[in-house]
Amino acid sequence: MRASVAFTLLITAVAASLWLPNLFTYGMFMDGVINASVAKLYAEGTGSYFHLQERYYENGAYVGHPPLAFVMQGSFFKIFGTTYYMDKLYSMLCALAQLVLIVLGWRVLVTDKKLKAYAWLPCLLWLVSPIISWGYSSNLLENSMSLFTTAALIAVLAYVRNGKQMLAMAVLSGMFVFAAVLCKGPVGLFVLAAPMLFVEVRGGFTLKKAVAFSTIMAVTLALLLSGLLLLPDARQLASAYLNTQISPSISTEGASLLNRLQLIPNLLKALLPLLIIAAVVLIGKRWLPFKDDRQERTLGIRLLLLGLCATLPIMLSNKQSAFYVVPAIPVFALGFALLTASPVRILCERLVIAKVRIGIGVLSTLCIAAMVLLSVWNTGNIIRDVDMLRDLERVSEIMAEDKSLLDQHNEFIAEYHLKAYLNRLHGKAVYSQGQGTWIITKKDSPYLGVGQNFYEGKSVRLLYNKQE
Repeated sequence: MRASVAFTLLITAVAASLWLPNLFTYGMFMDGVINASVAKLYAEGTGSYFHLQERYYENGAYVGHPPLAFVMQGSFFKIFGTTYYMDKLYSMLCALAQLVLIVLGWRVLVTDKKLKAYAWLPCLLWLVSPIISWGYSSNLLENSMSLFTTAALIAVLAYVRNGKQMLAMAVLSGMFVFAAVLCKGPVGLFVLAAPMLFVEVRGGFTLKKAVAFSTIMAVTLALLLSGLLLLPDARQLASAYLNTQISPSISTEGASLLNRLQLIPNLLKALLPLLIIAAVVLIGKRWLPFKDDRQERTLGIRLLLLGLCATLPIMLSNKQSAFYVVPAIPVFALGFALLTASPVRILCERLVIAKVRIGIGVLSTLCIAAMVLLSVWNTGNIIRDVDMLRDLERVSEIMAEDKSLLDQHNEFIAEYHLKAYLNRLHGKAVYSQGQGTWIITKKDSPYLGVGQNFYEGKSVRLLYNKQE
C-alpha cells in the first residue's frame, strides 16, 4: 500500500471519528440552530435573499448577519430536504470541501514533488484543532465563510508561485473575499493582507507586484460591493446590519479590555495541538540529516502571520467567542505544515515501512466502518438540551397543526435556543402579543394565565386557551 493511500485513509478515519457519530442526533449549539432555522425558512419560501426571516410570523426579519451563508444552506435544503440531520450533514460537507481546498493549497504551495504527497499533513493539523471538530458539528456561519477565504488565499498563492495571470488571479481572489464578506461580514477581509505578506518569498514576487495584486483585489471587492449596494434592498439590509451588529460590536461604551483579550486564550486553545506537534517535530529535527529549506520556512512563517491577521483584529469587537478563529485554522495548518514537512518526510521514509502502511490502512478502514455503524446506532438520540427537546416534541404533538404559541408574560423573550428549536424542528413560533389557542410558560412560572394546564414537562408548561 502506498503511503499516500494509507495516510488518506487515516485522514478519512479521523474526519469520520469527529463527525459521523453524532451526524443523525438531535441537539446543537444555539447559533447553529438559529442559522438552520433561518435557512429552512428561506428554503420554504418565507423571506428572500435580502429579507431573511427567523420566525414564522410578521416582522420576524433577520438582520444579524449577511445573507449568503443562509442562502447556501437554504439552497442545500431545497435540494436535499429539511430533515433535522441536514444541518449537521451540510456542515460535514463544508468540512470535506475545506479538506479538498487545503490539499489544493498544499499542492500550490509546495514545489518539491515528494512533499506534494504529504498533503495529508496540513489536513491532519487542521483536523486536530479542537475548535474544528466542534465548529463543524455546530452549523456555524464560519463553516461556509472559510471555504471562500481559503479559496481566496489559494488564488493569491497560485500567482505567487508561478507569476502568471495576475489579473485573473487577483480578480478571482477579490471575488472570493466578496463572498466571504457576504457570509460573515468584515472578518472575511483578512485575505487582503496576503499579497503584501508574501513579498519576496518566491523570486519573482516583488513588492511592486504585491501592490498591483492587492490593488486589483481591493478594486474588485469595492466594485462588487458598490454594485450590490445600488440595490435598495441591499442598502436597507446593510444599514440594519451595521446598526444592529457592527456598531454595537466595536463601540467602546461598556467595553471591557479583558473581554477583548479573551481572543488570545481562545486562539491558543484552538492551536494547542498544532503547537505541540510542531514543537516536537522542530525540536527533534536536529537529530535528522536534512537540509532546511529556507524558502519553505519563510513561507510557513508568513502564513502564520496571515493567520494572526485573520484573528487579532477580532479584538476590536466587544463580542468574543472561541469559534471566531475557525476561518484562520486552515491558514495556520498550512503554515505549520510547511515548517515541519521536511523532517516529517524523513521520519515517514524511515519509519513508515510497508507493514506499517498496511497497518495504518487496515486500522483506518476498520475505524471508518465502525464510525458509520455508530452513526446509525446513534440515530435519533438527543446529545444536548435533552429536557427541552423532549418537552418541545410533546408540545408539538399536542398542538398538531397549530403553529403559534402565546408567551403572555414575555418569559421567553430571551430564550432564543427554545424558539429556534421550535422553528427548526417543529415549524412553530412564539408570540408575545395577541390571542392564542396555546399558551406556553416556564415550568416554575407563577403565571398560569387563563388557560387549562394541559401539559407540564421538565422545562415548560403548555396551557389550553381555546374559548368555547
